[in-house]
Amino acid sequence: MGIVTGAARLVLEEAARAPFGGSALVLSRMKVFFRFDELRAMAREAGATLHEVPEPALSFDPQLARLRCMDEKTLFAALGLDEVVTADVSDYEGVDRLLDLNEPLPAELRGRFDLVFDGGTIQHVFHLPNLLANVHLALRPGGRAVFPMAASHNHVDHGFYMLSPTFFHDYFAANDWRIERLAVCEFESVWLGGRLHTPGWRVHRYEPGVLDHLSYGGFGRRQLAIFAVATRLAHSTGHLPPQQGMYRKIWREAGTPADRPPPSTGLDAWLAQQGARHPWLAALAVTAKRLRARLRRLVSRG
Repeated sequence: MGIVTGAARLVLEEAARAPFGGSALVLSRMKVFFRFDELRAMAREAGATLHEVPEPALSFDPQLARLRCMDEKTLFAALGLDEVVTADVSDYEGVDRLLDLNEPLPAELRGRFDLVFDGGTIQHVFHLPNLLANVHLALRPGGRAVFPMAASHNHVDHGFYMLSPTFFHDYFAANDWRIERLAVCEFESVWLGGRLHTPGWRVHRYEPGVLDHLSYGGFGRRQLAIFAVATRLAHSTGHLPPQQGMYRKIWREAGTPADRPPPSTGLDAWLAQQGARHPWLAALAVTAKRLRARLRRLVSRG
């Protein structure tokens, strides 16, 4: 797992909004793909205040250490965390403790942390409901869960899942968490000089419905990741399965059969009839859809 500069900038913006403190549970070891001086520069841009770190430690990864990239405990200490516990299902990278998030969280870890930081574990854990319940159990009321780079579009075989932002939104809403920030991040991936870079990092603020025009094929070949931050409140739960918000909206608006709008007429009905008779119209409609999506993307980038 790791954290790249694009995700780090968003974490620093969250730190500027509400500084971190206390203890953190970090899911797996984090390969930090930047140096401490680069962290300082990003913090200045984000308006975040870093804590003094007497001796920044270098990455546990030898190649990143040669490039003077810091380790994750240095990063979290600079963000204000006093205690950092790394956990993974395997000890191949030297975590502080072994932890299988498919299974119930051990009692000694419950309610202990002010931050649960998942730098890319969620897509690798088969039992997602157990993972989310464990994140809830690990946090104290008022603690935050941060998912800086959960895999979404164009991550085939990177993990078990490619997640949509509605997954986070609907889960946190159903369990009465406070959603602090939710975004879809668009980027390219390239390894240069031994470090993972994600140039062209573009952030789309997410609320239900705002990305509908890109839902079906609108993102093309670029990769997507989800940035999510939510706060566990005193009354929050962690076990309630959500119904997808899009369908809850459809169900609310459908009403009784007598209230439903009549079947479409006019141009829509004519197009539906012609499409059934002339399959080439479907290909023309796909071309028009692609052009419309590209125009919308150009407008949104501007």
